Amino acid sequence: MSLSVPITTNETLTIEVQLFWANGNIPMKYAMRLPKHGCSLRDAKVKLGELASIPISRIIFVEVWNHRILKAYSDKMYIDRLRNGVLHAYELELPMKDYSFSSPAIRPLHSHQGLGTTESEPVAGKQMHLVELLHLAPVASPVGGRTDANGKRGEDRYGLKQRRVEVELFNTPRLVSIGQKWTKAEIHRKVWQIVHRLVATKKSGKDSGTDYGCCRDQQLPYRLHVTDPKGATIFMSDLSRDDDVVDVPDSTSTPFRFTLEWKRNGYQRGYDETLAKRIALHQSMENLKISPVPGPITLRTCLTKFTECEQLGEANTWYCPKCKKHVRAFKKFDLFSLPRVLIFHLKRFRYAQNSFYLHRDKISTLVEFPVEGLDLSEFVIGPQNGLKPIYDLYAVSEHVGGLGGGHYTAVAKNPENKRWFNFNDSHTSQTSAENAVSSRAYVLFYIRRDQV
Repeated sequence: MSLSVPITTNETLTIEVQLFWANGNIPMKYAMRLPKHGCSLRDAKVKLGELASIPISRIIFVEVWNHRILKAYSDKMYIDRLRNGVLHAYELELPMKDYSFSSPAIRPLHSHQGLGTTESEPVAGKQMHLVELLHLAPVASPVGGRTDANGKRGEDRYGLKQRRVEVELFNTPRLVSIGQKWTKAEIHRKVWQIVHRLVATKKSGKDSGTDYGCCRDQQLPYRLHVTDPKGATIFMSDLSRDDDVVDVPDSTSTPFRFTLEWKRNGYQRGYDETLAKRIALHQSMENLKISPVPGPITLRTCLTKFTECEQLGEANTWYCPKCKKHVRAFKKFDLFSLPRVLIFHLKRFRYAQNSFYLHRDKISTLVEFPVEGLDLSEFVIGPQNGLKPIYDLYAVSEHVGGLGGGHYTAVAKNPENKRWFNFNDSHTSQTSAENAVSSRAYVLFYIRRDQV
């Protein structure tokens, strides 16, 4: 009987995730240690969902660059392909499938053999829209337009709807959930809910001298524009706070986003940079510093990995006859009985994904295994009739090198004189049992003690 057992490597990646809450609360930073190879962003979502108590259907990972969302990551992407830095995550109010995305940048993509295809294609008729919200510095002004001492703009011959602006962004972008037929006042209240913590108040210890707020009798420190995804064209300028219904455009034909253009006084007196930079640290950040160093890898840990319940990956989905769709099923191996001779094949070769292609490499990690007294009672689920399955090592097949080229040697015990010998092509030499345990070990041969 031969068992191919996986090697549970200790190669891990530490991922820091900055999570932005849907209600606008102070973002929180989490730390996660995940396997370096074969771990996808879906696995990272599951871990983050456990730490933050959020369903994974309401988490989206994005890449933020130059104060804007560059792209939304696919769940199928491997974590070792992430760029250095902090991964940005956003909590959504609803599951992702319930949203229409305002622009392609925030719609998750997946890559198949280098070709990008949408993971969630836009569907007409959805009642909720997910919109990117950017912050625009007050130094930006319309091309051809003028700004007076009070921050008001003069008209130009092209009008407001098609003005081009000099974009100078700051702060981290946010995601806003809005309804298909919301009023302008409702949109303003939702935006204020997300950004109000950035505004200085008496409670924050920085009195701006102005009662900023979202009510109609209060001032806003910013102007809310509806622009194209690049911010170059303004579709709706300085959105009012009345009860007129906004007919949200079809994002498939007219992509858009929200831009907060902070007024000069609002930015200088109302914007609290200290509050804006505040980030709460989750306990996982501290736990990572004091987490113990992983212990050595043993044959027992490999067997435990072999017999544990495993969820299949995205590339190996199983068609469920009940729900009529492909799902990530679970598989599990159990040992009912064990033979006289038991062979363990250590799976030292694996497939690894890099940024361009799938390749195979070798795991050269030392796996510790006993020379005598390997008790496998805990792994056998069938009746044992009072006889413990205890095994002793009698031979090891070794491999040196890589997949493209290598050399095989062997270490074996003479059953007559109980001495150990090393076999290297035509050369044979005596060795010790301890030398059989090395990082070269590839196939292990055991014999059951009660059946010798």
